Amino acid sequence: MRIEDFHHPSAWPRGHTTRRQRVEQRMEQTKLEGQGNTLSSALAKTCNNEAVERGLAKDVKALVGWLERDILVLADPSHGDRSELFDFIVDELEQREHLDSAKIRPIRVALKRQRDKLPGFVQGA
Repeated sequence: MRIEDFHHPSAWPRGHTTRRQRVEQRMEQTKLEGQGNTLSSALAKTCNNEAVERGLAKDVKALVGWLERDILVLADPSHGDRSELFDFIVDELEQREHLDSAKIRPIRVALKRQRDKLPGFVQGA
């Protein structure tokens, strides 16, 4: 598994932003017809989904950054510390998986399956 194989988390909210923009455009059209309030709940839901996705992307970006900088490095910390940090990152991903399982689960499962291989790669450093 390579970190580069995963979609960059900062790009994740784009789909939600596009959906929000489409709802806003439809809302503007229905306002002209005097029925703009019919899409208010849809717009609120879409805005909420976009905010959740942005927060999730921010969290995953931080976790992947820690993985790259603090665990897969060829120097400090010790192998034991790297293993502990690795488990922390996998646990954090698992806690967020319910928010977007299609994106988070493949990352988490791949990391979990390779737990002993990845930190072991840098154990001799």
